[in-house]
Amino acid sequence: MRDDLFLKGPWVLAAFRSRQQVMQADSLMRRRGIATSIVTTPRAIAVGCGLSLQALEKDVEIVRDVLRKIPRDSLVGLYSFEGVSGSRVDVTPIGLENPQVNPG
Repeated sequence: MRDDLFLKGPWVLAAFRSRQQVMQADSLMRRRGIATSIVTTPRAIAVGCGLSLQALEKDVEIVRDVLRKIPRDSLVGLYSFEGVSGSRVDVTPIGLENPQVNPG
């Protein structure tokens, strides 16, 4: 895990139904050159296997491209994810097609 990179946020978070799917997506993202981290799924999502894949928001279009190539039933969702204060976070669904998050 690259803690120094992920302290800077904001991030996108992909939540999955199984840990095996998290590991597979992590491998696919890294092959595309995306820095990722496997993290505990925030309580605000509270669905899936308990682990999610975190990437920097600037890489959201590549993340979406990778996620479109895996079975849709394995993905719980894609979210915009920001630390607010202390351990509280804001989690907003952004989906695979939604242009709500601007990379860069």
